[in-house]
Amino acid sequence: MKRILSVFIILLFAGCGSSTDPIVWNSTPPAPTGSILVEHTLARAVTRFVTDISYEGLNSDEVRVYGPTVRPRTEETLLEGVPTSVRTLLIEYLHDDQVIGRAKVPVTVTANAVVRVIDPSWQDVGPPVQSFRAGAGFDTGSLPTGVAAGDFNNDGHQDAVVANSGDGTISVHLGDGQGGFGSPLTIATGPLAFNVMAADLNGDSNLDLVVCNYANPNSDPGDVSILLGQGDGTFTAPSNMDAQNQPIASFIADFNGDGNNDLVVCNYESTSISVFLGKGDGSFFDPTHLTVGARPHDVLAGDLNGDGKLDLVVANEALQQGDGSVCTLLGNGDGTFALPEFFATDLTPRNADLIDVDGDGILDVVTGNFTVGNCSVLLGVGDGTLHPKTDYQTGGIPLSIVVDDFNGDGRPDIAAVAAGLNQLFVLSGLGDGSFTIPVGFPTETGPAYLDKADYNGDGKIDVVVVSAGGLGSPGRLSVLLAE
Repeated sequence: MKRILSVFIILLFAGCGSSTDPIVWNSTPPAPTGSILVEHTLARAVTRFVTDISYEGLNSDEVRVYGPTVRPRTEETLLEGVPTSVRTLLIEYLHDDQVIGRAKVPVTVTANAVVRVIDPSWQDVGPPVQSFRAGAGFDTGSLPTGVAAGDFNNDGHQDAVVANSGDGTISVHLGDGQGGFGSPLTIATGPLAFNVMAADLNGDSNLDLVVCNYANPNSDPGDVSILLGQGDGTFTAPSNMDAQNQPIASFIADFNGDGNNDLVVCNYESTSISVFLGKGDGSFFDPTHLTVGARPHDVLAGDLNGDGKLDLVVANEALQQGDGSVCTLLGNGDGTFALPEFFATDLTPRNADLIDVDGDGILDVVTGNFTVGNCSVLLGVGDGTLHPKTDYQTGGIPLSIVVDDFNGDGRPDIAAVAAGLNQLFVLSGLGDGSFTIPVGFPTETGPAYLDKADYNGDGKIDVVVVSAGGLGSPGRLSVLLAE
């Protein structure tokens, strides 16, 4: 009954009903009102994306008692006739009717007076997220856990290769240039093929593949498969080499400056990474093993300190809660690396990306944190170290993340897949290293891993996703096309 009465009173204060109705106006006096002058502190980098601002007043029970009223963005906005029962001003930032940010500001409205408030939440406002259109889905192998984009048959269209952990295979899907794929080529690699990467390993300008076969930790340490590309979408039979226990991810780059691509592999159960220097013919010298953090789950390479030598970044999932980290290993330019330096992330960082997110020319690190549903952004200092993390909610448990400019504004954004919600979440970057609240786009059932490329040739970065599919169904491959 109290709820009904409160709603009734709200309707009276909002001016519902006729001015000649004695029940409304003759028996209940108008609510005392005041004015609110809102001073906006929108960041200079994002003001051009905000076209209008809407306002709603909420009382102490978070029930609307004023508004909404929509006004063009100005440096100051005067709201008049606001009931004194308003305790919070809910502000929504709009771009052509699309909400791109929200903020709540506490206020105390005094009758017949002007209250001046300053909006403190400009960092929640970002450029409008460019929408994604779901393309057709295609069957892969069982339980896909990795995907890599590349042009494997040299026809100018992006293709995809999928690592299928459920049946120990990879599936090569040739793209049609419109976001679709033909029938896959399936190749057996090794038990629990978990991750796949593509690069030219033998200098013939054809993309080759590296597959991490995780295997069974109780009986098999796993290995790494090398498949050389023939330039027509087919590959040689895999040749396998040992790393350490349970290889789970890899990265390909030239670490010693000899012009040949080298390989670094994360060994999940060995607290180590293995560095394989390439011979230039698709084979490798025996690896060097380097100690990193517990359960390394992803590895990246880039020049962190501006000395022209490639350094390494490793995401360490850790053995127990509270110990998640990334570590940096500075490169000496000859394929060797300094001892790791550790920087805290949030819990269980399973994957990462390395990119300049704040526009200062220094590489930064973004991790997707599996158990807590967020990502950590660690800005680079420029000497190989990282600033303390800032965490951003991703909208769900991020099984995989990639960072790129998905909305075409020149600022990197974060894309993450959340399996339980069957969504791709995108956090728009503001260009200063901060990000907006996530916006979700539907995926197929059980999205697990993703990569990025332009799959329909329109110049926009699309997202390719592998999904587990329904119970008893094969895995699925699909592309979310940027619009």
